[in-house]
Amino acid sequence: MVTPDFFKTFDIQSRKAAVSRNKTSMAARALPWLNENFARKFLPNVDPIGKRLLIEQLIPGVTKLGPPLEWAIVGVYHNVRSGGPRGDDYVEMTVPFYQSPWPSVGMAVRTASEPGAMTKSIASVISSMDSNLAMADIKNHGPDRE
Repeated sequence: MVTPDFFKTFDIQSRKAAVSRNKTSMAARALPWLNENFARKFLPNVDPIGKRLLIEQLIPGVTKLGPPLEWAIVGVYHNVRSGGPRGDDYVEMTVPFYQSPWPSVGMAVRTASEPGAMTKSIASVISSMDSNLAMADIKNHGPDRE
């Protein structure tokens, strides 16, 4: 489950896209993005854009799956190693957070300045939104080094 800037933040390139990834269009319909492995494995030899999938709903706090929802595929993005260093064949579908909110979320911030300097500012913004929210598992990564 991701927000519209997920792909931009992590510089994940999309191979195809049917609609923009903005909040308004994402909230209007169930619009998943597939990684190339998913498309190759489950939709071989067809253009996946516009194809519809029935997927049982995940309900926060409930172990049983909910009723199936229809999702219209809008894009395919290049594979990333979400499955770990050996996750070359990892199959992934990314859905809009606005359509499938979960009580536990992660946040990523891309900055041109030193990442550690942003931590205090981000904590302040989060606290101003809800003082009961805590930041945990903070990871600061510097610029890519060649």
